[in-house]
Amino acid sequence: MPQLLAHMAANPEGLSPQYGMAINGNEFVFLKLGTSSEYDVSCSFSLFPRRHELGQVAQILKALGQWVLGQG
Repeated sequence: MPQLLAHMAANPEGLSPQYGMAINGNEFVFLKLGTSSEYDVSCSFSLFPRRHELGQVAQILKALGQWVLGQG
C-alpha cells in the first residue's frame, strides 16, 4: 500500500480524489487518496470461494470500469 499511495501522490495531473487498488494475489484492497494526503482504505476482499466475496469484487471493478469509460 505505501508504494501505491506514493504513486497516487506523485500524480502529475494532481486530480483529487484519486482511487487505487492493491492486490497481493489473494486479496484486493481499494484506496482513496484525497486532498492534504488524507487517505482511506476499504476492507479486504478475498478471492477464496469460502469467503463469497468474488462477486462483490467483480461488481466493484465493473462499476469502476463503467465510471472510467464514462469519464473518457
